[in-house]
Amino acid sequence: MKKQYIIALLCATTISAAIQAQSITEVSDSLRAIVRSATDGNAEAQNIVGGWFYEGKHVTRDYEQAFRWWSKSAKSGNAKAIGNVGLCYQLGRGVEADSLQAVQYYTTSIRKGNKKLFESHVALADKGNVFSNVFVGESYIEGLIVERNRAKAIPYLRTAAEKGSVDACVSLARALYREKRVKEAALWAERGALKGNAEAEYLYGMFLIRGWGVAQNAEKGADHLFKAAEARNRAAMELMGDCYMSGTGVVRNEAAAVNWYMLAAGAGSGLAQMKLADCFRKGIGTEINYDRALYWYAEAYRNGHRKDFEDLVKNELAGSPFEAYMEGLKAVYFRDFAAALKCFKKVEKAKIPEGRIMTAVVMCDQDYAKHNVSKGIKMLNKELGGNCLANYFLALIGEELGQEATGVDDIDVYACMSAAALYDYGPALCHLGDMFYEGRIAEQSYGAACESYARAFELGQLEERSARRYADCLRTGRGVKVSDKRLANRVLASIHTSAIPTLLGLVK
Repeated sequence: MKKQYIIALLCATTISAAIQAQSITEVSDSLRAIVRSATDGNAEAQNIVGGWFYEGKHVTRDYEQAFRWWSKSAKSGNAKAIGNVGLCYQLGRGVEADSLQAVQYYTTSIRKGNKKLFESHVALADKGNVFSNVFVGESYIEGLIVERNRAKAIPYLRTAAEKGSVDACVSLARALYREKRVKEAALWAERGALKGNAEAEYLYGMFLIRGWGVAQNAEKGADHLFKAAEARNRAAMELMGDCYMSGTGVVRNEAAAVNWYMLAAGAGSGLAQMKLADCFRKGIGTEINYDRALYWYAEAYRNGHRKDFEDLVKNELAGSPFEAYMEGLKAVYFRDFAAALKCFKKVEKAKIPEGRIMTAVVMCDQDYAKHNVSKGIKMLNKELGGNCLANYFLALIGEELGQEATGVDDIDVYACMSAAALYDYGPALCHLGDMFYEGRIAEQSYGAACESYARAFELGQLEERSARRYADCLRTGRGVKVSDKRLANRVLASIHTSAIPTLLGLVK
């Protein structure tokens, strides 16, 4: 069965019938010509040579060489070669097995016109092949290579789920839920959860908490959610935050809720980012921190919650200290220091630390005609106790102005930046990482730099320069135990332009 399965999926043309009909001498010449063409970069020839190595025809079987030649051809856009690379990932031949990569390559191959590949998977699915049933089912769910059709997807997914595929259990549960067949959905989610799948744990936990398809049991549901959240399932982390915030299935704990929102926000959940920003703005489960509130509102704005923030500006922020804070930052950006100080004074009157901190920062800005560095530093020193922003700005001022400036000689730049980083303040983590990376102020250490970068990345707060440095370390193995090109690519993919300037433009 396995050999038949491989033959059905193998898209490469190993050697044409015309070549097979030639004499031995002529065949040798033809083979050499194909190899030369492949070496010169011809994608079709590279695909053919990959097939030889995969099947052991004309050469000794070598899956790594097959993968190498097919990868070269795939980079040139050869649809068949792309499918063949997917085969290697699926079966773990010539490369570490990776079903997600296999699906991605198969999908790309089919979308590039390799329709026979999908037909092969349908035929194999009809014969009971688990992977093909999942692949065909997911194809109908996503609608990427065939027209979206959940009704057609469900039988394929059910076949794979009944044969033990956990991925199929999860997809089937989701499909059934969307078809409003909640009892069946809960059943398959439970089966997946019993096998320890994080996505299934999340789904089953959610069903239990809300009483969808099963008897409502918030405590049991929270237990399943917790397992999924610990496995860093983004949706589970956000819902776990909701549970702690409301006391659903767990003892109410606002600080724990904020911690889960933080992890979900760092993983890219726009809704968690909005909730986290609200917590920082209002001081729910954490100290009030306007700087972090604005950061997370900007991330949520970028991740699909534009209208939510615009409504917030109109309905809740008008005339508030937070609006004054935003207006102050906008004034600083345009170098209108007098206007900025007036805004920050309003924030200070509301007893929000950022009011005095940003006033101090303006006082230390040498572009401000009435700047007074010594006074600004004294103001920041008074705010140091437990305030990440004050520590961060004090470190920046000490580093930027140097020891010759009045009052700067008393600043321990490394200690202040480290203190800010201990509060998981993203800019401080990135800056501290850069210090270690460059050997600036701190002793040079790629390992220490990567630790700071990794934490900032986990929290969704890795800045562009730090991201590029961290990705380079991951690719080269500097400062990390083993190189990780896939993680490096994820880090680079996370780089984006901040929406904070856009948000500041929404205030008067």
